[in-house]
Amino acid sequence: MRPEKTPRQDGFTIVELMIVVAIISILTAIALPNYRQYVQRSERTGAIIALMKASNWLEQQFTINNSYMNGSANLALPIELSRSPESGEQKYQLTIFRASDTDYVLHASPTDPDSDDECGSFTLDQSGKRNLVNKYPGNGDLIVECWGAGGSSD
Repeated sequence: MRPEKTPRQDGFTIVELMIVVAIISILTAIALPNYRQYVQRSERTGAIIALMKASNWLEQQFTINNSYMNGSANLALPIELSRSPESGEQKYQLTIFRASDTDYVLHASPTDPDSDDECGSFTLDQSGKRNLVNKYPGNGDLIVECWGAGGSSD
């Protein structure tokens, strides 16, 4: 007589499933913050590009009119220059924070008030001075980091 074979059971044990869940949790904990930082950097870059475009537009106005104000009491950016990105979900709102005949300050502020981006809002003036409006005022290293390698806090 032959010994009876016990039927083989296929499947995963609870220990194997828990190991897989633990591995996925660890990978997610590492990858998600890095992905968030990547997205924030790309949104910042979009805001900086939008500020440069708005600055170019203002310089064109100055060249044509010999004044940034163009004879009006309130200077506003054209709609296509007042947001970043130009299409899709708006991440930054661009405004002319302060303007006169001879100078201006552009301001790009995040549209999400709950944004945890440490850079906060970006400013750019007629002389090219770059700055931040955030909870860490005067932090030159953060200004350079947020504006990119070419950033200047001067």
